[in-house]
Amino acid sequence: MSERWHTTRTDGESMWPLLRGGEWLRYREAEGPPRPGEVWVFQADVGTVAHRVLWVRGGEVLLKGDHRLTTDGWVPVGALL
Repeated sequence: MSERWHTTRTDGESMWPLLRGGEWLRYREAEGPPRPGEVWVFQADVGTVAHRVLWVRGGEVLLKGDHRLTTDGWVPVGALL
């Protein structure tokens, strides 16, 4: 299986101190299911977002930025990149 890598520039401080606004993030396509504690990139209404998985429930994941007080809500696994 070949690895497919993507690059995006971060915007905002929601994952501070791990990621800061303006830094480059390089990520690859998933090889398995999401697990709590992992950082995943997903497509949201505001664009591409990288946040940490808090919980996995069936075909959904609960994500949250490390520096945010609120979660992103339940996101379909199909929205993960």
